[in-house]
Amino acid sequence: ELETQSAAEFLSLLAAISADLAKGLDARTFSLKVTGDSKAFDRHATRIASVLSHQFDETTNDVDVLWKRIGLERFGHPVHVRGPVRIERDGHILVDCLAPPFASVHPEMRAHMKLITPPTHLLTIENYTSFNRYVREIDDGSLVVYTGGFASAGTIDILRSLISYLDTSIPILHWGDID
Repeated sequence: ELETQSAAEFLSLLAAISADLAKGLDARTFSLKVTGDSKAFDRHATRIASVLSHQFDETTNDVDVLWKRIGLERFGHPVHVRGPVRIERDGHILVDCLAPPFASVHPEMRAHMKLITPPTHLLTIENYTSFNRYVREIDDGSLVVYTGGFASAGTIDILRSLISYLDTSIPILHWGDID
């Protein structure tokens, strides 16, 4: 009976991943929603990673890459932003992304995000050192977002919102690593 329960739990988690139900959730919340047990995902993580690595043809040993592919966030990371964006709620400014050198916006704040003025361009930067140097050394009216390599689901959601606020004439640029 224990083996049957374990198999059912594992298959339930895979079915929920296939239905794209992990997107934007941390592992414990996802696990609780699907199985009623917040630790079920952790018990099956190795087997789930094995299935996903075959599904996505990933040869990486970094399971976080697999979790990002399904939109699962271990913990939603804040997104570093510099430019004319504010997070406002109930008439209060919660985050001002013009604050030097940059501000961090949690993806859950996205609903309260506002573009204050049009930027000269939107620039995403993959490398943390390059991002830090840019926001400290260049004041060109741009909106700059640190993507951290393979962007998290939260970063992608914030970028989608920011892009939706921009006029189509505003250039969108990406500064990636050569690798």
